[in-house]
Amino acid sequence: MRAGFDACERRGGGALVAGVSAGDPRKVVALSIDALGRPGPARETSLPLAEGDLTVRLVALPEGGALLSDAARSHVVWLDDDGAELASQPWPADDTGALCVDGHPARRAVPTPSPGAFVTVPELAAPGACVVGDVVWAADGSLRWFGSAARGLDAQAEAGVARPALPAAAVAAARPAAGAPAEAPAPALPAAPACPSDMVAIEGGRFCIDRFEGMLVDGATGQALSPDYPSTPNLLEITLAEWSTGRRRIGDVHARAFPLPLLPGWQRGRATAALARSRSGVRPSGYVTGLVAESACAAAGKRLCSVDEFVTACRGEDDTLYPYGDTFEEGACNVFRPAHPAAQLHGNASMGHLDPRLNRVRSAREPLLRETGGSPRCRSRWGSDAVYDLVGNLDEWVNEPGGAFAGGFYARSTRAGCEALITAHPRSYLDYSTGVRCCQDGPAAAATETESPEAAPAGSAVGPSGHLPEHPGDGERGGDHEEHVEPAVLGQHAEHAEQPHQQRH
Repeated sequence: MRAGFDACERRGGGALVAGVSAGDPRKVVALSIDALGRPGPARETSLPLAEGDLTVRLVALPEGGALLSDAARSHVVWLDDDGAELASQPWPADDTGALCVDGHPARRAVPTPSPGAFVTVPELAAPGACVVGDVVWAADGSLRWFGSAARGLDAQAEAGVARPALPAAAVAAARPAAGAPAEAPAPALPAAPACPSDMVAIEGGRFCIDRFEGMLVDGATGQALSPDYPSTPNLLEITLAEWSTGRRRIGDVHARAFPLPLLPGWQRGRATAALARSRSGVRPSGYVTGLVAESACAAAGKRLCSVDEFVTACRGEDDTLYPYGDTFEEGACNVFRPAHPAAQLHGNASMGHLDPRLNRVRSAREPLLRETGGSPRCRSRWGSDAVYDLVGNLDEWVNEPGGAFAGGFYARSTRAGCEALITAHPRSYLDYSTGVRCCQDGPAAAATETESPEAAPAGSAVGPSGHLPEHPGDGERGGDHEEHVEPAVLGQHAEHAEQPHQQRH
């Protein structure tokens, strides 16, 4: 299975697992793992997915089996306790239309334990009702969920319990006679992949690149660092000092009421050695300097990508200007969005770019910054695999001596696609839009190096990790990419100033 799979508890012991097939990205498969850890056969399901989508959801049923759905909850498949499909139905899209601060608008119709059946839950139809995660059926026949209710500018946390009436036939049908040990051994595992499981092999394994944009974790504990703040202690404290009170002095009444994102208490007052992780369905880390990006990749046993590697990976096997083709498609990648977060919060797109709230701003009910893999069309194909979001979402630092980041971010007015490159800032620079993605020499490069020890590696070598300045400067306090001031003009100027790959087709 590919990244984005899900698992839930199995009534007969062990677990049910479902995800996109590693052999065929158009199919979703499910299997059981018994209490002894023995996997059953992988079974195809009829769950349809949007092209490029990797994420599925599994919710266990109390009498065995599970509900399998796509991330958007547009379709649901009922599985028995061995992962075999019992029924498949579109999920009625009648949500409450709430503007949710937490979670997503509640659905009035909920799939029942009875295969193919839905029930309407009045409690979930209340105005402003939002659900965090999934609603779950309990053994006593009740339906339970965590959520929130929007009350003006505030969101009130809620724990919901409902007891919708279910027909007797539905209750009986919810008891699949499963739970026996897996009926067949798992098929033989394929040969070892050319790259680590979180990376994609490019050009037959010449180099590997992270499948998704990076999130930063503490190298010592593995705990996720906040994606909304700088990871270095001095810049973190400066940011908190400035914006704890500064947010109340800038913007309209709604902007001033917008709270700062939660910062884990353990992250303050201690030095953290950031490490880059590539994961599906998480918030990628912004506010990353080029120095931190370099050291975070090195801590993961990887390195920053060269510009050539980034562009090559982005253009895919078909060598196109955009991950999906040669013609710009609005909305396919998370770039050239009409809204700018600083303009919405501060009334000025060119100021306050260390404000921790910027990547939490929403436009037209959708967050400006998407979770990793959140733009299924924005994927660069390599064989049966793909790299996501090499255009848009966040800029990504690349290995250039003077400092550079590539790909564009969600609010940049650019149609340069895979060729988008900013070289105007040093490696000590950071703002809300700067992120990280790592590369690694692949097996093909290693083989070449073995045969010819003097051969250069596929990408630029990682130099010694630098140190962040004790005080921000040269763009670190509210600095801006030039194109932010006049996106239509300066975006063109900055994006195309140095484009060594722009004519490559």
